[in-house]
Amino acid sequence: MRMLSALLLSTLPLAALAEEGSTDPTYKLGAGDTITIEVYGEDDLSRETVITSTCNVEVPLIGTVVVCGRTTKEVGLVIQERLANGYLVEPNVFVDVAKYGSQKVEVKGAVKKPGVYVLTGPTTLSEAITLAGGPDSPNVIEVHRITGEDTQEYGLAALDARQTPVWVSPGDIVVLQPPAMVQVFGHVKTSGPVAFHPGLTVTEALGLAGGATELAGLGRAYIRRANGDRERVNIRRVQLGKDPDPKLEPDDQLVIRRSIF
Repeated sequence: MRMLSALLLSTLPLAALAEEGSTDPTYKLGAGDTITIEVYGEDDLSRETVITSTCNVEVPLIGTVVVCGRTTKEVGLVIQERLANGYLVEPNVFVDVAKYGSQKVEVKGAVKKPGVYVLTGPTTLSEAITLAGGPDSPNVIEVHRITGEDTQEYGLAALDARQTPVWVSPGDIVVLQPPAMVQVFGHVKTSGPVAFHPGLTVTEALGLAGGATELAGLGRAYIRRANGDRERVNIRRVQLGKDPDPKLEPDDQLVIRRSIF
């Protein structure tokens, strides 16, 4: 059966043989990838091998072949040419990736499964985030892509709407920024952090905290700003439309004190 397959394949153009397989044709091999080299009709020359840290693989008869930065098709053609140079008559060589291991990105921050992920071909920033399980909160709105010393910031919601995809490169670090928060303390039904969004007001933050308790003194609330400043706010007057509804900033604290009555 193998001899028949080899005979059939020998009728195909060599370039066509090199294009077959599951590997992305644009994928560039690198150290740590495992590849299969199959020389049809020559079992002793066929093998699975790991690309070394010096970017080489060893092939019987022809010795060392440098493969990093080449596609599987390109490597197959190099091996074919060298085997045809005095060793075999019209050799048919097929190279494919058995296991990816060279091209990796790290995805961390506000994702469900932070870690290092292996790329198997061209990968967009959105796809890299998906590899890590996606954002761990619906309030995550910003992602950073770090390439060397360069950092690019992107709005998470706008990534898929871009006409030109944002591609990640091997070695990139993708960081989903945790959502900005404000703290709501005191006599509220759910004391603690609430998600910040631009334009968040005092009454909105109070609503996100479940509203005030029966003991709350809405006329005695105050904002402790992230810089340490303290501002009094009469939420009762705000609710009546007599005072403006103050806007909050990330890391501000809204404190609802107890009524004095």
